Amino acid sequence: MGIGGLLLVVALFAVYVYAASGRALRRTYSADAHALVVPTHSSAIAHGGRIARTLGCYGGCHGETAGGQLIDEPYFAVGAIPDLTRRVREYDDVQLERVIRHGVKPNGRSVIEFMPSKMFTHLSDEDLGAVIAFLRSLPPANGPSGGIRYRPLARTMMALGKIGFAAPTVAGVASHPTPNRADPIELGRYLVSTAMRNSPPNDISNSPPRVITPPMGSSRRGGVSRRGVSPSADTNRP
Repeated sequence: MGIGGLLLVVALFAVYVYAASGRALRRTYSADAHALVVPTHSSAIAHGGRIARTLGCYGGCHGETAGGQLIDEPYFAVGAIPDLTRRVREYDDVQLERVIRHGVKPNGRSVIEFMPSKMFTHLSDEDLGAVIAFLRSLPPANGPSGGIRYRPLARTMMALGKIGFAAPTVAGVASHPTPNRADPIELGRYLVSTAMRNSPPNDISNSPPRVITPPMGSSRRGGVSRRGVSPSADTNRP
């Protein structure tokens, strides 16, 4: 194959990549409306803050104060990770539940799989309502806006199925039971299922829990990368 033929193959592949990734980005999904009770009392807001910090809504990918942040990854993506203090004022409770738990934005499109809907879909109504209450209690951060533009590497990975979308991964999950907090095993199973995105409740053994003592000197403080993600954290945070 000569240079001309090779260039033609590259051009055709580029057309395929942008067409296939564009279809994936524009695909729409549905999620049933699910009403939440968003509390307003201080104890619930504080509880929501603890969950938000643990799961990365606050102090994680969305910035130190949930005000979003700019990213510029060569060949991958450039733009702004959303300012959550703005989103919780733009979206109503039903829209927030859809995008957090089901990965479905108000326009029906899915967020990319780096949004960990797999964690939030198992969060109880009470706890998710508390997280939203906490985020709404934060002052407006006036963070960056404009969304994210995906560069050739990311578009190629989307076209080849190496980067997916949140909505289809959690489709069909409709139950969000409140755990019995008086039962330490049930509560522990619930906490693990919401903190580990690839471990839904049915995958967790019913055997008695074991106490695991970390080795001495294992405690450490994780730094934050320029994408705002702790090196030890799951990169698929909200």
